[in-house]
Amino acid sequence: MRKYLLFIIIIISSCSKPINIPGDTNDVIYLGSGEKIYAIDAQTGTQRWVTESKNATFSSVSVEDDLLFTQTSQKCIALSTKTGEQKWEYSSRAIGSSGVPPLVQKNVVYTAAGFIFIATGITALDAKTGKEIWSYSIGQAAGSSTPIVVNGTLYVCMDRSLFAFNATTGEKKWQYVTTINELGTHTSPVVGNGVVYFGSGTKKVIALDAESGDKRWEFSIGNAEPGSPTLANGILYFGTDTKKIYALDAKTGLLKWQFETSGSVGTPTVANDLVYFSSIDRINNKDHRFYALNSQTGTIQWEFETNGEIGGCVVANGIVYFGSNDKKLYAFSALYGTKYWEFPTEDAVVNFPCVVSKSGKVFNFSSNRAQSF
Repeated sequence: MRKYLLFIIIIISSCSKPINIPGDTNDVIYLGSGEKIYAIDAQTGTQRWVTESKNATFSSVSVEDDLLFTQTSQKCIALSTKTGEQKWEYSSRAIGSSGVPPLVQKNVVYTAAGFIFIATGITALDAKTGKEIWSYSIGQAAGSSTPIVVNGTLYVCMDRSLFAFNATTGEKKWQYVTTINELGTHTSPVVGNGVVYFGSGTKKVIALDAESGDKRWEFSIGNAEPGSPTLANGILYFGTDTKKIYALDAKTGLLKWQFETSGSVGTPTVANDLVYFSSIDRINNKDHRFYALNSQTGTIQWEFETNGEIGGCVVANGIVYFGSNDKKLYAFSALYGTKYWEFPTEDAVVNFPCVVSKSGKVFNFSSNRAQSF
């Protein structure tokens, strides 16, 4: 009898051991949710600080050095990463709170947004002071995009076009117009191996020569609206509002695989040979799932269902982080789908988290979308 009792005790004891969570306790998550921005310990899920802005909804965030950058309706704001204290703000009608974060690179913040009947444009700001370096306006048009800077050229989708600018001076290098009939181009472009990719309001994903703007190829998706693409290891991934995620050969535009879900597919993130994304059923308001698929074949590795629409995700140091309209931020094992912790917020979590490691490496919307070609 004692042997059986001892055996049971050993089983219970082994099952109660804490989960070994990867990462470092100095890794920090920064998250915009509703009118608040949180700083959260990435390993334990405990709050470090929170800051609030009355009557303003924060976007996803970007970080460089000791400053955090976000945008609200008609404002770009810089906060201290250590305390959440506001350092500066810049006001412009061409800045929107569409959820996409500003881009920060080499002490310059680039922000672009616009909505119909409101000014649209892109602005470059000094990251330390918030002073304007240059700006470009296209007047009243629609479009909302996070820019990307590669080899001194800034690419951004605004209105019905993809623009290429000199990132230092703001001089327009070229403009590719998709159509004169569509409302706008709302996706954020990605660049790799001399090619810029974006989703168009013409129901296509388009690849252009990054230097000249000449078309390389296009992929039509019927009546579907494409989301922002992600590039990794020679494959271009993107979701649509018609329950599918696609994987294309980035050089040729040929289809490698597709996977059907139960709802609209969010922007993918690729890491660990897996592609991570959310599926949102807005029609029936149910079956909101987070998926991890094999990046080469599209087969399911693991999945998780929440009680609300799921926001953008980021993978850092073996952990995938994503939020939901159920007012929680989740941390899962990126490989196996084991839940490590959940962090409660006071509002829906639809934005992309931003993770900063102990070494200062930043994992966010921009960094997770453009990887090795």
